[in-house]
Amino acid sequence: MIDSIEWKKIGQGNYVGALSIHDPREGSPAGRLEIPVGMIERGNGPTAMLMGGVHGDEPAGPICLIHLFERLAVMKNMAGRIIICPAANIPAIKAESRFAPQDHLNMNRCFPGDAAGTITPRICDQIYSQIAQHADCLVDVHSGGRGIKYAPAALFPITGDAILNSRCLSLAKSFNSGIVHLHREQDLVPTHLTACFQKDGKPAVMVEVGGTEYLDSDLEASATAGFMNMLVHINIVQKREIPHKTKVLFVHRKGEIYTPYDSYFTSYFEPGAVVSAKSQIGCLRAFDKLLTSDNPEPIYAPHDSLHLVSRRSMNASKKGDLLYQFGSEIRGSSIEKLLKGNSLP
Repeated sequence: MIDSIEWKKIGQGNYVGALSIHDPREGSPAGRLEIPVGMIERGNGPTAMLMGGVHGDEPAGPICLIHLFERLAVMKNMAGRIIICPAANIPAIKAESRFAPQDHLNMNRCFPGDAAGTITPRICDQIYSQIAQHADCLVDVHSGGRGIKYAPAALFPITGDAILNSRCLSLAKSFNSGIVHLHREQDLVPTHLTACFQKDGKPAVMVEVGGTEYLDSDLEASATAGFMNMLVHINIVQKREIPHKTKVLFVHRKGEIYTPYDSYFTSYFEPGAVVSAKSQIGCLRAFDKLLTSDNPEPIYAPHDSLHLVSRRSMNASKKGDLLYQFGSEIRGSSIEKLLKGNSLP
């Protein structure tokens, strides 16, 4: 039991509570906000943490994790503890915004947090110190949100610890999305909660449920099944693990295409597709020459046999917006090389 949280028992081994965060505001200098937390406890075993709602425009995490908690609450064949923080960034979720309106900071850039900071670092500090420190592994749940569309996948940054990398890969594969993204450590940032877990020597992965700002029933069902299989993999849920056939993609900066100017964007491919070298994958229509003869401008795939990881989900695009992210499939010795901390060219 985590003593810093005041728990309410709602069934045998099932608890709900909240982190209470100081949130002074106009007219309420002693105001507080609560971050909901649920816990399922069934005897001795490992502790898993699942977190969603880091970005307020990504409802897939909260919805999937709330339903997962409801399913787990009636299960008996478990050994261990599951801590679910479905809506980490409550201020952003309530504002229907990616970031909290109080400070406009990206929560995924604020871990492990700062108890003396603004509201987002304060929330991160409480999540990390009061919840994450009690967990043996992490699943951080995301979706495309407002502006990006993803194919379902699990991902993590490669560290210098080969054993930890292998544990993260096994956990990522157990999500059963069929796709795992491996990133160079330097291409992601050390202020993700996943990076904090890895720094502590604990396996952690991010999951992209798929889609955009809206979660449909098919994506929700496949994600919930994936989370359940992850809990089987780490020996909390006592069932037979479902085998997983997974493609491993190496995702890096060379596989990204950005908008060169303000324009309308059209894509000819959806996330999950495989595109060939120099094939036309979309087009841009510049705002300042919409009716001229050199519009639209074609967009071409940068390399051969690339897997489309994500694309922009909005037509209107400003200069610098990410349009496409690609990954290259790697196998056998190339995967082993990455897991040992050796980056591919």
